[in-house]
Order: sequence, then structure tokens, then C-alpha cells
Amino acid sequence: MNKLIIKTIEISNFRSIKNLKCDLSDISVFVGQNDAGKSNILKALNLFFNGEVEPGRALEFDEDFNCMAHRSKRANEIRIKVTFQLPDSYREKNGDFLIVEKRWRAEGEVPQDKMRNGFVGKREGEKEFFSIGGRSNVRKLISRINYIYVPAIRDANYFDILRLRIYEALKESASAALEKINTSFDKAVKKNLEDLIIRSKVVHKENISLSFPHDLSKIFEKLDFQFGENHISMERRGDGIKNKYIPSILEFIAQNMKKHPVPGAAPRTYIWAYEEPENNMEINNCIRLREQFINCVEMENNISQILITSHSPVFYNIVKQKKEAYKIFFIRKDEKGETNISPEKETIEKELGPIAEVSEQYQRLEKKLKRIEQEQQEAKSLLDKSESCIFVEGSTDKRVLERIMPLFKIEPTIHIMTNGRNGGHSYVIDMLHAWDLESKHCKNPRRAAGIVDDDAHEKAKGYNKSKGESDKKGRNLTRCYILKPSKRVICLRKKDQFKVNVDLESFYPDEIWEKSKREGWLEEKKLTEYVENECLVKCATGGKKLQELCSDLPLFVTHKVKDVNKGDMATMVCKLDDEALREAFADLEPFLQGIANYLEGE
Repeated sequence: MNKLIIKTIEISNFRSIKNLKCDLSDISVFVGQNDAGKSNILKALNLFFNGEVEPGRALEFDEDFNCMAHRSKRANEIRIKVTFQLPDSYREKNGDFLIVEKRWRAEGEVPQDKMRNGFVGKREGEKEFFSIGGRSNVRKLISRINYIYVPAIRDANYFDILRLRIYEALKESASAALEKINTSFDKAVKKNLEDLIIRSKVVHKENISLSFPHDLSKIFEKLDFQFGENHISMERRGDGIKNKYIPSILEFIAQNMKKHPVPGAAPRTYIWAYEEPENNMEINNCIRLREQFINCVEMENNISQILITSHSPVFYNIVKQKKEAYKIFFIRKDEKGETNISPEKETIEKELGPIAEVSEQYQRLEKKLKRIEQEQQEAKSLLDKSESCIFVEGSTDKRVLERIMPLFKIEPTIHIMTNGRNGGHSYVIDMLHAWDLESKHCKNPRRAAGIVDDDAHEKAKGYNKSKGESDKKGRNLTRCYILKPSKRVICLRKKDQFKVNVDLESFYPDEIWEKSKREGWLEEKKLTEYVENECLVKCATGGKKLQELCSDLPLFVTHKVKDVNKGDMATMVCKLDDEALREAFADLEPFLQGIANYLEGE
């Protein structure tokens, strides 16, 4: 491991926490009811690293000491112990883990030299601890931890602090550039105020000069972020807009500070402690923020760890990523009002109740939103090319259609698209929706069509009905087509005895089906899948024997292609010569030509 992380925290007698121990991970999410004490964990660590409970608020011992702690003859103490997992390069001399303990009494923080075992090392698998010398390089490493606490209530003062952090990052990483700007501005000010200086000398008989301050922090404190062409100030934007930029600002600060390390100094470590990052109903914002957090801890080790308190199912679902690097903890108060912690999934789901159930629905919704977003991007890229498109259910449909359409002299620039696997009719209809949405932003949008098997008949009809006859410009930009049956399928259906699905495979020549059977690519359907119920009843009550009735049925009625062999069968079809293909798919030519005409606006 090449980064420093907090392995374990132990907190005693701080606010609602009497005794709490927790093993953290790269991302640790604390969930629980309001007032359970979630934020007290982050505030205790802020006290440990930054010497204050909240930004700008120092420890008030009488207020912050756990009021239910057992009073003894010994002095009351708040104790916070942090076990760090050290980077590989620090382990030979200092051990695998470093334990640092800090204590506070009414009179203030207890000095390290008065504490037993305040700064010790430990090796993996060993019980013994050993003292860390005062000159050890690991002390400098710990001193350069940047624990950034983002409180739940982020007022104007918090954004002033952020602006100052930007200045500090730039001051360290771009001091020469800032000095140059400062000097240029200083000269310009002096030049434009030259008359004032001369007048003052004449009137007051005293030499004066004007100098621009070298500390630009006060200027950066008023740094403004402006949005859009109208340059709307961040101060006029809502809290939701402001909050979503905080991680980007913090990440920028970390990257700039790490890009310009101080020669000979220990590397910086950034740990974020984030209260309620996103709890509104805009699920897309929650998902993007969560993914941003994940990227921050996984990419280039800019951010070592992130600790989060949240009520959002999106953050609760972070454990569904199935990575050991992410953990979730349930925080609750017991009957005595003391904060406890549980990492057990069963406990969390039992205690959270509806939230745990809702999180499952959120997870399904996340997948759907992600798919829609990908499809919109795909639709946008196709629209940018100003070419028409046909969406199909699977990759084998795409391959076969691309092979036969030129044989019918259908427009070669029509793109046939699928999602690279068996997307089914849902993919086709979703892509048509996405195309429709993206078309609104195009000056000269092209049309798109979808082709689905007839088992999606109702879905296709519903889609077309929802779009109406035309859009507001008098054009219908998308339409879903249901695959038309061949003459052979129509004849079979007229007997009212058999159920015959219409898909591209139903057009394949018999020789292809027979060879596929010999290759073991087919599996037999159940009788109920292709024989009508009324027919089954008649056969059972003394009519024709079922075996005789089905003896002459083609294989595409009685069998289906195994999913793993659909590609093999399509390859065999595409290798047929042009004449054989034209004959096999002749009944499909008018259907495809009709789609091509629609796409061309006819």
C-alpha cells in the first residue's frame, strides 16, 4: 500500500460517545437516525487532527465531555486513539501500524510527553508495541495529514474558508506566478495614484508611498464563481448548486499541493470527513457525487480516505459495489443515550427498516438511469453524424440485416445499432426514447426506427401511440416497427393450431436449421410453447394424434437456438451466397424498404 490511511479509531467520552471503536476503510459511510451521534465521530477526528470540534469552534470541555461518563477520582478525560496503516516505504523502521493517542482535560490537551503509549508502532500479527522516537520520519508524515471536515450546515463562512484553502494551495504550488501578478498590480496601482502621492507630499510636506499587500488571502476570500453566459454569482445560486462544487474544489486543492511537494518534506495525506453530502431527491446528483468520491480514493491516491454521514440510499448502496474498500456502519443510541456502532448488515437493515428496502429500489433505478444516460450519449453521437439509424434487439440481428439490406438496394448509410449483446426490445425502445430527447437539441435531426420481434407487439404499439402522429414540427422522428411474418409463418398461423414466433431466425432457410440441429445448437421447445391450448385439448379428447399433427412442422417452430450459439448460426447464414439470401428473406424486402422510406422522410 502506497498511502497512509486510518485503520481504526477509538473514541472515549466525547459528546454522546462513551466508548466507540471502529475499523475504517477507504470509504466509510455512517448511517442512522437523526441525533444518533453520526457527526460526533467526524467531529472527534476533527478535534484530533485540527484541534477544533467544528471549523472555527474550539473544544469546550464542559460541553463536549460525555455527561454520562462514570465520574472517578481520576481527572475527566476525552480520549481519541487513531491507528494508522503506514505506507510501504515507512514500515521497515516504524512497523506496519502507528498508534497515536490524544487526550483532553478541562485545562486543555494533555502533552504527549506526559502520556504513556501516546505514539507507538506495531507490526502485523504481533501483540507487542514499541515506542517511536522523536526524530522518526513517521511523525512528520502524520503532521502533514490534511483532515478536511465538511459540516452539514455550509454557510457563507464555510465558502470563505474554501476560498482561503484555494489560495494556500496556489501559494505553495504557484508562488512565483502569484508574485509576478502581485508586482504587476503593485506597479499599476502606484502609477495611477501618482498624483495622489505628489499632492500629499506638497500638502503635508511628508514622503509617502503606496504598496499592495503581499498576502493575497483577503482577496481570495472574496473570490467568486460565476455561472453561464450571464455570469451569475455563486452567492446567488442555491445550496444544492454550491454544495456539488465542494468536492471538485477540495480535489483541486489536493492535486495542486501534491503536484508541488516541498523538497525533503513528508508527502501530504488528504482525508475528507463529509456530513450529509447529498440528501435531496435529485438521484442523478447523488449518484454523480458518490461516483466522484469513489474516483477520488481510487485514482492516483490524491485522497486517501473519505468518511461520510448520510441518510441517502444512494450512499447506503455504496456497499453494493462489492469491494472491501467500502464499508457501511449503522450508528444508534442505546437506552442510556450513548452512541454505539454496528458493521453488521443484518443489524443495519433491521434498524433502518424502510430505508434498506428503498435502497434496493434505488439500486434498480440507478442501473436504469445509467443505462438511459449511456443510450442518450450513444444517440447523441449518432445524431451528430447526421445519419439515420435502425435499432435492433441483438448483435445477430445486426449482422444479418447488414448482410441482406444491400441485396435489396436499401440505403447503405443507414446505421444498424445494438448494444453489443442481447438487449431485447427494451433496448430498442429505450434508444428510440433517447433519440427523441436528443433530437430536440439538433437543428436538422434525422429519423430513427426500431425493429422488434412480434412478442413485443404491445410494447411497440404503446411506444408509437405515446409519440402520436407527429412531433411539434410536423414530423415523427422515431417509430418502432414490429417484424412482419413470412408467407410461410402466415400459413402456419392460419391453421389456428400453432404459436409461431416472428423473429429473424424464422426467415433462416431450413438447411441452416437442420445443420444447426446436427451441430447441437438447438434445444427443443415444450409443446405448450408452440401448440395452441385448444389444439392440445382436442388431441387429448380423441382428435388427431399430436405426434402426427406436429410431424411436418419446420424446426424453427419446434426448436429454438441456444443463446450461446446464436452467433454461430448467424455466421452460417451470412456465408450463404447472395441468391440464396435473397430467396430466404424475400418476404422481408417490402418491410425493410418501408422502414428505409420512413427514414428518408417519404
